[in-house]
Amino acid sequence: MKPNLVVTEGFDWTELARPGLRIGFTPAKQMGAKLPKKRRNAVILHLVTLDVRGILRRVKKCGGKVPFGPTYDEGGKYWYGGFQDLEGNTVWVIDLEAKP
Repeated sequence: MKPNLVVTEGFDWTELARPGLRIGFTPAKQMGAKLPKKRRNAVILHLVTLDVRGILRRVKKCGGKVPFGPTYDEGGKYWYGGFQDLEGNTVWVIDLEAKP
């Protein structure tokens, strides 16, 4: 994978990409995420998708946990939200091409 996007304005965001896949990383602390002590140096995994709302609906339908979202960011003009994996780690999903 190759770096596709690096943002350092307000928070640090790095996105890696290859055809059909985009994955973003950012420090959890910068995003205001509260992590267990054993994970205090963690990053947040961001998955870029075209359907944040659909993914979070499916996670809920399958019995998964959705701690936040879907939320529309008026300033950045995108949808985002998060779900938890089986170990309780939050994975964010974001749609950078979304309409409200």
